[in-house]
Amino acid sequence: GTAGVIVVARAGSAVDADPVSGTTYTANAAFGIGTQIGTGNYVVYNGTGTSVNVTALSGSTTYHYAFYEYNTTGMCYKTPALTGNATTICTPPSTQASIFTSSAITNTTMTAGWTRGNGNGGVIVVARSGSAVNADPVNGTTYAANAAFGSGTQIGTGNYVVYNGTGTSVNVSALTGSTTYHYAIYEYHTTGICYKTPGLTGNATTTCTPPGTPVSVSGSATGQNTANLSWEAGSPAGSTTVSYYWVVGTNSSVTYGNGVAQGNSTGTTASTSALSAGTTYYLRVYANTSCNNTSSGYGTSAPFATSASNVLPGDANCDGVVNVLDIVSIINIIMGSGTGQFCFGNADVNNDGSINVLDVVATINIIMGGN
Repeated sequence: GTAGVIVVARAGSAVDADPVSGTTYTANAAFGIGTQIGTGNYVVYNGTGTSVNVTALSGSTTYHYAFYEYNTTGMCYKTPALTGNATTICTPPSTQASIFTSSAITNTTMTAGWTRGNGNGGVIVVARSGSAVNADPVNGTTYAANAAFGSGTQIGTGNYVVYNGTGTSVNVSALTGSTTYHYAIYEYHTTGICYKTPGLTGNATTTCTPPGTPVSVSGSATGQNTANLSWEAGSPAGSTTVSYYWVVGTNSSVTYGNGVAQGNSTGTTASTSALSAGTTYYLRVYANTSCNNTSSGYGTSAPFATSASNVLPGDANCDGVVNVLDIVSIINIIMGSGTGQFCFGNADVNNDGSINVLDVVATINIIMGGN
């Protein structure tokens, strides 16, 4: 061109507007100051030279250029233009964060701390469960942080931003018990959002509280074959998710898997319809925590009995006859050492709702032919 060349620059995407013939444009090598053509296309050079040093750029940003030769007569620009692009670099902080610390660790929370480096933008903290952080932040990218693990921006897979700021600690929540969390901490400058890598790393493991033995264990018959079952959490209650395993059997040492009815629940109530009429049962319950599969001991209820279908007063052992063996069965129940089948409705001869010495006396009277 007899007049020279104008150079148009645009950030982030290709120049999308050509100069208009007959129009003179003012150039400025400081990006964004020269004449704007269309939207975002700035004239950075107008002359007869072969290069321009463009300034006022952002770090880690791609700038696109279009070069137009033109003649002085009629200010006539040649299109389409020569095009090209280049990406600026960024200058990260010179000093990374240092001295990782962890404190205030519970089943579901912990505090991660660090000593600041010299990033003028602050630090971002990335956390990952079970293994080391395996993806760094990308220069030029802003990340949203959330101290609730899993809620902030995810970088790569499983790496979550839990903090972005100028402080020296973050209380991370929404964690799982008995799990190791790994951290990477990156100082960054605001110009170009330039992160210093590699990050400071560290890790800490959440606690796990084994559950105590369930208390207030109780069974209550609601018919010949049914009963309502209940219990309360022991002390401590345990973490993170506690399940209760219950079993009903005819002796006070029955174990899960060997009863006449059993099940599990995260609640503290259950029911069963698998019982036999006129039979004494025990409910036993133990607790198990999900965080390390630790179980408590069994909590055991007092005996409870279903309603009898055919009551035979005095037939405590349910064998169809009333004899001295029934007296032995009743005494064993009173003493807390009863085993085997026991028909509460038969043994409660005086119908007072409990098994006691009066039922022993009443059974003896039946055997002796008295009232």
